[in-house]
Amino acid sequence: METQQVPRKKASKPAARKTAKSKPARGRSAKPAVDSQKEFDKLAKRYFDWVVRNYPSYATYLGIHEYDDRLTDYAPSAVAKRREKVREFYRQFKEIPLTGLDQDSKIDRHLIIDQLFVEDKLNRKLPHEERDPGLFLDDGVYACYCITIRDCGDAEESAQKMTARLLGLPKMLGQGRRLVTNPTQVNCAVALLSGAGAINFFKDTVAKFAKRVKDSKIRHAMRDAAQAAEEAVEDYMAWLKTDCMPSATADFAIGQDLFNMLLKKQHQLPYDSEELFSVGRRVYKETIRSLQAISRKLHPTYSWDKVVEILKRDHPTNSELVQYYADEMKRAKRFVIEHRLVDIPEGERIDVVPTPEFARPTIPYAAYIPPAPYEEEQRGIFWVTPVDRDKSPAEMEEQLRGHSVHGIVVTALHEAYPGHHLQMTVANQMAHRPLRALLGTSVFAEGWALYC
Repeated sequence: METQQVPRKKASKPAARKTAKSKPARGRSAKPAVDSQKEFDKLAKRYFDWVVRNYPSYATYLGIHEYDDRLTDYAPSAVAKRREKVREFYRQFKEIPLTGLDQDSKIDRHLIIDQLFVEDKLNRKLPHEERDPGLFLDDGVYACYCITIRDCGDAEESAQKMTARLLGLPKMLGQGRRLVTNPTQVNCAVALLSGAGAINFFKDTVAKFAKRVKDSKIRHAMRDAAQAAEEAVEDYMAWLKTDCMPSATADFAIGQDLFNMLLKKQHQLPYDSEELFSVGRRVYKETIRSLQAISRKLHPTYSWDKVVEILKRDHPTNSELVQYYADEMKRAKRFVIEHRLVDIPEGERIDVVPTPEFARPTIPYAAYIPPAPYEEEQRGIFWVTPVDRDKSPAEMEEQLRGHSVHGIVVTALHEAYPGHHLQMTVANQMAHRPLRALLGTSVFAEGWALYC
């Protein structure tokens, strides 16, 4: 179940150039040296504030609640301004010299420059807003879902914030229709799944959340807003089927040049695509040999894939599924503590819960949501997707086989302790460095969890 060394050519060293040292004119004072550290800290804070102001749902996800009643503005002029601002920040960060920066700031500077370079390159070559109609559905629905899992106030205050976002969803979807001009078939197909999930969100998650609201006026207003949002999503899905999907292109690949750029700039890897493919083929062959050797110890006459199929038969029942994961994560935490493998921050916890109905179309097995770096409570959430009871017995059994007890043990280590949850909880202790909350790559996250 998936929950979501090659030598390098040395670059030639540029020849050193001698330059004459200029002296200040007599009677004039020299220009004060730039305080790199001070300027970098100010720019980092300014960039952080810009991001959370322009992406309100992301702000809520991070635990910043000044914009909980807003959604991202996808008006063409707003999108254009954000793209230009990315280029402006890129230039400003590059202008700050390394001299005078502490080591953490040097790392942050390198990473943010590369991140902004990638964002600008993709905005120019493959703008997300033009290719992916699911972007607007996901942004809107998860903006509302974040209200339910973050500390957005009491039930009444949270309901009012969610109501504002629900009321903004029809406008956002309308903006999306105007922006999507070059959709891909795969993105359209996933968007239809997201749309079905959105309908479930309004009928299930919002309905359950409304029961917590005592004020009848606020409760009814939220339900009315959810109904309007549901109708807007249904219209959007009809547009997807009749207008968007028929004109969508089958070509979703970004091409080798852009892919190599992502490997280097986004993921900070020292490989290009060909080198990485070579590494992958080598590791694949090594893995197959290891699987064959281990399977012979378990059953001398069976192939390794036959042994895996046998092991997958051992799984919890559908009703036992969530608790089984929870118990294994508790066991993994005890093991880490008893063997003093790594310190666990005080007060953290991980809640294992059924995957919300709205996310099940695109989350067939499990997913993890980390704690918010800017909230006091460090609570991670691990979703476990129950088997769809409307499926045939054979289909239900096949999905349960993806939850083998032998795999759940590894998943508990990977996702919770000492994997993703512990890593993210520790990383949140660096929230005083604003760029650290915004910088990241799946290589960093999955690398640690795979190591675990």
